[in-house]
Amino acid sequence: MFPPTSICPRRVLAIFLFLVTAVFPAVCQTNEPPVINANREIGVSFEPSLIAYREYVGGAVQDSEHGWIPGIGVNASLIRDTLGIKNFLLNISYDFNTGSSNHHSKSLTGGSPLAYAAPFRSNDISFGIGKGFLPTSKLLVAPQVGFEYREWLRKLPEALLAIHENYTFWAPGAALNVNYNALHALVLKARVGAEYTVSPTNANTGNPAREVPNLTLALGNRPVWQAELGVDWAITGSVHAFADVAYSHFGFGKSAIASFGNGGAESEPSSVTDLARVHLGLAWCF
Repeated sequence: MFPPTSICPRRVLAIFLFLVTAVFPAVCQTNEPPVINANREIGVSFEPSLIAYREYVGGAVQDSEHGWIPGIGVNASLIRDTLGIKNFLLNISYDFNTGSSNHHSKSLTGGSPLAYAAPFRSNDISFGIGKGFLPTSKLLVAPQVGFEYREWLRKLPEALLAIHENYTFWAPGAALNVNYNALHALVLKARVGAEYTVSPTNANTGNPAREVPNLTLALGNRPVWQAELGVDWAITGSVHAFADVAYSHFGFGKSAIASFGNGGAESEPSSVTDLARVHLGLAWCF
């Protein structure tokens, strides 16, 4: 079993959803432009993710994880005039993935390369606030600021040193959302964003067979680049279907070397991750 996370993103999201449903109307306001209604909804989606993770030592790939990981996503957004701000925009999303990725690594002792299915689990929560502008009733442009929290836990049962690795980071940033009402009930959505990681770490569980201790390694900060394209289709006034593809690119800098008993030492190499998510779901417009 995976150990529990240090915080509970699902609890944060549940509180947000409760507040939204308690404060705002239960029926989508069909007199509003579709680009507004497409940002006033709560959705649930099937959400497979494709990960491509690489660790580099001496400029060559030492360790990698690739593959599709099944998952689910929950999102909520609202836009309204409040606090003296017209078209105040607030959104939050939570993505959970669990399964196995394809692990490949070179032997640290000169033996044959390793290749096996590595158990995988990730939690991601994103939050954003901003202001929407309506150049026309069909076009919404909304700059935002916000943050992301990501936790990725993988098991490496055949590893020499760390058999569990738990990567976490916070990343504040900014994004630009553009929505366009292409057809009567169809809204096209695009988003680009940039963040910067804060206090990224890798908390390791050491291999007990080699008397490797548990270590938490501080990693180097790196930017996070994001892009997203999607559609929102109003099936009825209050039921919407949506689909999107979200991509992010980020990395971690190499950690310092941590020494332990009997002359042992461990460090985390620099790494790069490309992550793509596909969301297919239904939303309730309120």
